[in-house]
Amino acid sequence: MYFRPGSANYLKIVLLSSASIFSTTALASAFQLHEQSAALLGEFYAGSATVAEDASTNYYNPAGLVYLSPLEMSLGAVNIETQSRFKGSTTQFFAGTETGSASGSTSRLVPNMHIAKNINEKVAIGFSATTPFGLATDYSETSIARYQATKSEIKTINLGPSVAYRMNDWLAFGIGFDAQYAEFVQNVVVNLTGTDSVVKNKMSSWGYGWHAGAMLEAPTNTRLGLNFRSEMKHNFKGKSREGGDSNTATATATFPWLLDLSAQQAITDKITALTTISYSNWSSIESLTVKGVLLPVGPPQDVTQDLNFKNTWSFFGGLRYQFTDSIMFKVGGGYDQTPTNNTDRGLSLPDENRWIASAGIRWVPNSAKFATIDFGYAHLFPDTASIDKDMSTGVITNTASGKVNGNADLFGLQVSLKAAPMVNAMLGKNTGP
Repeated sequence: MYFRPGSANYLKIVLLSSASIFSTTALASAFQLHEQSAALLGEFYAGSATVAEDASTNYYNPAGLVYLSPLEMSLGAVNIETQSRFKGSTTQFFAGTETGSASGSTSRLVPNMHIAKNINEKVAIGFSATTPFGLATDYSETSIARYQATKSEIKTINLGPSVAYRMNDWLAFGIGFDAQYAEFVQNVVVNLTGTDSVVKNKMSSWGYGWHAGAMLEAPTNTRLGLNFRSEMKHNFKGKSREGGDSNTATATATFPWLLDLSAQQAITDKITALTTISYSNWSSIESLTVKGVLLPVGPPQDVTQDLNFKNTWSFFGGLRYQFTDSIMFKVGGGYDQTPTNNTDRGLSLPDENRWIASAGIRWVPNSAKFATIDFGYAHLFPDTASIDKDMSTGVITNTASGKVNGNADLFGLQVSLKAAPMVNAMLGKNTGP
């Protein structure tokens, strides 16, 4: 069968490479980010739904708001340095077979802000601005990966107010609303006539959802926490550009609901053990249709790509050691599953399971006990991701075959403040908790 440049079948072969908008480094959990608090990076979010020590509990379990002082604020960020390299070969109809490697490494800053206020001894409110989904890959527009992916990036901002209620001395609940802004960029090189051309797609959306949590304290120095975050439907709209031309592009996707079960247990007066089990409903993303993608020749095209994400589990554990009244040491780690599979995995989403190791330190200055400063570091060890992506139809060839190896380094810093002790310190009064 003969395919002329510009025919519908020919264009869809090329367009498959730009249909996957949710792209990260060679890490797990697709484009989910745990890093909504740098204070918890040291134990890598073990016990996240039980650690009600600063205002970031508003995100990880709003029930924890009732355990805080009258007014608190946390500001922090985690810088994520990812290294990702594809090694193998790609074959494209006009370009032929190219062998070698391509780097998709990126550096991204994930900021967060949390505020918490007690209304009375039973009721508290909170607000968080976080980035629960994100990350990117960025291949050169001249690399062997260019026909499958160049720059692929998704960014989110989640605004989440909450309210918490303490039923009694051992049980509290919290619930809140989420408004989430999401933006993605997906660029790819296409070759329809023997000449490379860059197609750039950028869309954005607002989605809405809710979250809820519960926290239970047992008399054995044990605390349990349960946190749920609802799915978030996004109707993306933006522009597809090629050269000086543009066209309206749209896509629809449902981000997964998430469930965390955490526990912490005081072993001695200085050592605490923490753990979290997380479940993510990634099967909400079976396929993705991008409508209205503009190409160098022919009309705009609508293309569907099968992703077939599977639901995933994550397991985290950590220890804390209160070295002095001012200094705490933390260690942690865990295992994170990928929702991708060997059949549908492509270069724009070279995701695999990963192991994590982390460490951190907390410092409460003697001269400013109203402030808590947390430093954290984590290293991610992803499994090697196999790539065997065949998007060919008839005589039109577009394949990638090889391996993606990568890792990531995470550096976090957070400052948490208690308002009343801070004001007292400024007035020269006692700065107790």
